[in-house]
Amino acid sequence: MKNLFITIILFSVFIYPSFSIKTIEKKSVSIISITEGAPVSLAYAQSFGPSNLKTYFINGSGLIPSSGIISISGNSNFEISVDEGITYGNNSFNYSLGTITNKKLIIRLKEGLGIGNYSETISHLGGNANNVNLMINGTVNDIATSFTWTGAVNSDFLNNKNWIPFGLPDANDNVSIVGVANDAIIDQNQVVKIKSISITQGGNLLINTADTVTINGNFENRGTFLQTNTGEIVFAGNWGSLLTTGINGFLTNFTNVTVDKGSAGTLNCNTPIKVANRLRIKSGHFIVTGQ
Repeated sequence: MKNLFITIILFSVFIYPSFSIKTIEKKSVSIISITEGAPVSLAYAQSFGPSNLKTYFINGSGLIPSSGIISISGNSNFEISVDEGITYGNNSFNYSLGTITNKKLIIRLKEGLGIGNYSETISHLGGNANNVNLMINGTVNDIATSFTWTGAVNSDFLNNKNWIPFGLPDANDNVSIVGVANDAIIDQNQVVKIKSISITQGGNLLINTADTVTINGNFENRGTFLQTNTGEIVFAGNWGSLLTTGINGFLTNFTNVTVDKGSAGTLNCNTPIKVANRLRIKSGHFIVTGQ
């Protein structure tokens, strides 16, 4: 009997774990940015608009699609030019190759607006970028006007029919009180703010309010001035102004006076005055000369 030799050959099988390599693509980021040019105040005096110009520069990269449009919205009181100020009222511009390089945006405050402060958010949309918002501020100022008292209707200081030009003087306006049949009277509880006041020879002004009369500039009395009641005359304005009668030996009588001229303002008094109740220096300087 033959011996049967069976040779068993063992194979070691090594199993390697399988894996795959993923390629991560870096996505481009769409970006729009805006930088401000020289700082400029967007302001004008009423009826003298539009304002001066303010310039911004727009840059963008990675915009999608590679060619497209950037839209501008929110400019109801401001107007925009994207063609170097040739035309205004634009609300979009084109870009190409996915980029914007120093695109000039010119903004101004529209003409014909009323007195006041204006503020708007102007948005820039497109190119698959996040919206970019730009806060714009502007101001329309009152025009300094000279008003002359006529007393055409009555003695009410706050009746616009008693003035030339027709209207009411405010904190930016100069007032001249002249001699007419109806004297000018600031009556009970009326609040008045004017820039300067000049009472001419023959002119008469009675202040009978228990409230405040604010004068931001000069006070000149060459006529008749009388302050009654418990009201207060405030000399304001952060600048120099003058209180005078212009007549030697003429005494102007006040009841209550406050000097509130700010950090740099000065009220120069070069004429005799009398304050019956209270003289208060709230801010600024009160200089008395020629007494």
